[in-house]
Amino acid sequence: MFERQGLELSLREWLVVGLLVTAFLAVAPSIPFRPKTPVIEPDYRIPYPLSRRYDLYKRYTTLAAQQSPTLLVGDSVIWGQCARRRETLAAHLNAVTHQPRFANAGLDGMNPVALHELLQYHAPGIEKSRVLLQFDPLWMMIEELSAHDVREALYNRPDLIPRLAANFTGPFKEAVSASWSKLADASPIGAWGDRLADAKLDFLAWSLDHPYESPLKAISSTLPPSDDTSHLRLAPWNAGPTKPISAGWLDVSTSVQWQAFRNIITLLEQRGNKVLVVVGPMNEHAFDAQTLEVYRKLKSDISADLRARGVRHMVASVLDSSNYSDLCHPLGPGYAEMAKELLQKESAWLFGQE
Repeated sequence: MFERQGLELSLREWLVVGLLVTAFLAVAPSIPFRPKTPVIEPDYRIPYPLSRRYDLYKRYTTLAAQQSPTLLVGDSVIWGQCARRRETLAAHLNAVTHQPRFANAGLDGMNPVALHELLQYHAPGIEKSRVLLQFDPLWMMIEELSAHDVREALYNRPDLIPRLAANFTGPFKEAVSASWSKLADASPIGAWGDRLADAKLDFLAWSLDHPYESPLKAISSTLPPSDDTSHLRLAPWNAGPTKPISAGWLDVSTSVQWQAFRNIITLLEQRGNKVLVVVGPMNEHAFDAQTLEVYRKLKSDISADLRARGVRHMVASVLDSSNYSDLCHPLGPGYAEMAKELLQKESAWLFGQE
């Protein structure tokens, strides 16, 4: 007896299939895979392998701003590249204040130029919250960025800037990017993208980082679980032979990186954020005499510039030599030092009294 092949459907049958698929796509984004207001686990930080998942950063910072009075924002120094997640600055501040007041909103590799775009386009949820903003002077030791280098740095970060706005500047760039964001948010594709991110369907990447854990955690957890295994350097910088570092420094009056950092402060102030800037701490033990002399002048210039702008700030003291892993990243005990100094000098701000 002749049997028709399963895919040999009539036009009417294909139409019915198309309608059913369309109906499923329309309904699926509303399926509650996760709670509408999930609680973030203590001392959470975005997993290192997901540093370029800006949709995740947007979702996480929105939740963090709702659940924590203060967000710590910056690059890998805030994220804690050389410390486990319960040993970062945010974690130690939570410990010394005995309250879960501080959320780790650091992200690896965010030089000030990239960090400005990250906050502008992917962190709208932190509006009107308190922000401890850390500046890493290491970005002023490296070679200065030209305008071409800035564009390349941003193009090398997919989706950091909405693509329709990437080639424009000024108000037109803002209008285009805002229109693109509204279009993406309103489209079924945008809804599906958010739902897929919420449901954690990237099992392969998660499983590679958690080979001995059940992949069901990728769905049941409110956010991708933090990991303490990727790219952590937990040894002191002076554990082996060392040689004094000789380097030059950029000037605050001409540095693209410092100008970008000032733009970050302006952006946050315009959003109603209460900002505390923390400068450093750099590993001054590693510099030769001339490099150290110029760096100390740079610190003074940075502090003077912030003071002239009326920005509340603290220049972090130099940590114990054994509490650095490299030129700018503290180890866990170094973050404990920083937390104690912040509590001593800025306790009123930390507790929301100023």
